[in-house]
Amino acid sequence: MSRRARERGWMRTIHPSGAHNAVTDVPGVRVGHAGLVASEGEAHTGVTVLDLPGRDRWRCRYFAGSAVVNGFGLMTGRDAVDSQGMITGPIVLTGTRSVGAVYDAVVARSLAEDREAVANDLPLPVVGECDDGYLSSPDLVCGPETVEAAFQALGSGPVDEGGVGAGAGMHLFGYKGGIGTASRLVSWDAGTCIVGVLLLTNFGRPEDLRLPWGLSAPPGPDADPRPGSCIGVVVTDAPLHPHQLQRVAARVGFGLARTGSIGRSGSGELALAVSTHSLDDSGCAPAPAGFVADRPLGRAPVMDLLYGATVDATEEAVWNALLAAQTREGPQGRRLVAFSDRHPDLAWAPEWVRG
Repeated sequence: MSRRARERGWMRTIHPSGAHNAVTDVPGVRVGHAGLVASEGEAHTGVTVLDLPGRDRWRCRYFAGSAVVNGFGLMTGRDAVDSQGMITGPIVLTGTRSVGAVYDAVVARSLAEDREAVANDLPLPVVGECDDGYLSSPDLVCGPETVEAAFQALGSGPVDEGGVGAGAGMHLFGYKGGIGTASRLVSWDAGTCIVGVLLLTNFGRPEDLRLPWGLSAPPGPDADPRPGSCIGVVVTDAPLHPHQLQRVAARVGFGLARTGSIGRSGSGELALAVSTHSLDDSGCAPAPAGFVADRPLGRAPVMDLLYGATVDATEEAVWNALLAAQTREGPQGRRLVAFSDRHPDLAWAPEWVRG
């Protein structure tokens, strides 16, 4: 039985999705998860890696930009991305306490893979975090073994969602949360591109939840985790410049708001957008012809189509994370119940919606 929002009737959209309705629909993008569990029912954390196209991952450069909805969070390398307008290397997600060890492990892996490239032009790894402390343990830290396992698990096609990888200990509106993804196809006069979104959800309180179809949110669970955060990664093969990607990244916040997020003061909503459109041989600048311009196309600028696709995919990624997550117990009797377990009658859209 599918646990995804589209199959359960939770989503209606004007943009079709890609083959897998995942960030991996963008050609060359791969995702890998690895979890770390100290002992059954005690602690949960992990690592998720999003690998960009290119055989030489430490030499390829892609235009990128970021946005902050609320800044109580951490994404290493973000200042460099916005300053240079480019990103090199994979994007890694994990729990707050593991950022330092995961960063070190990624640097060590880069040296082992391509020492010459790293020595000549040091890449600054991007590691984003959310606080999984409600189900995790303060002394449980992901290290080289977990990072290596996530890299070894990299694959294209369908992406596991919910409490997997970095999402192992995350919550969502007081329920179990974690990883969610979705994609959209966008067409204009120059062709068709794909917009893919991957989220690490860990935000919201039960009273924030805004269900689709205008239904009232049900009574929430008893769990009371801290406000948490959300890391959003948007990847597209649309030919966009860095300033346009910053604006695309900002639309992640609109998608989160559709689901009920208010960007609570103790929550960090950070987003990164990357274009995988090829740069020239120098790896530093594209040929300007063929890049999306901020000009009208019919009634709307092309960028508006990309904004709408990003908002839609972000919203659906949140619902996918919520519906895919399974009930999990942590230390000290803490428990995050799955929305589908707590409200099975609401896990599927009403017949009048699906019909």
